[in-house]
Amino acid sequence: MLMEKRDQACIWAKHCDPGIRAAITELFPEEQLIILVNGKRTIWARMKDGKDGRPTLGLKLVGGRSAWNIIPMNEICDIHLVSSTEAESESRTL
Repeated sequence: MLMEKRDQACIWAKHCDPGIRAAITELFPEEQLIILVNGKRTIWARMKDGKDGRPTLGLKLVGGRSAWNIIPMNEICDIHLVSSTEAESESRTL
């Protein structure tokens, strides 16, 4: 999926295609996903719920920062969901 980079360290569900949006909304806060960004493996975690209890439907970058930081703001990048089950062990190696 092609997506415009709109933030330095997060991806918002509302900016993603329906498949990735669904994966984000199904996650518990702090649960992780592996996403390929321009073919490079990155790890993201669902943001914590707001203080009022409402879910924050976005991902924060927790691994693979160099792959994300190389993309200039407002540039189009290619993102693909890999998995959520591998992310926990992968984050320890990045």
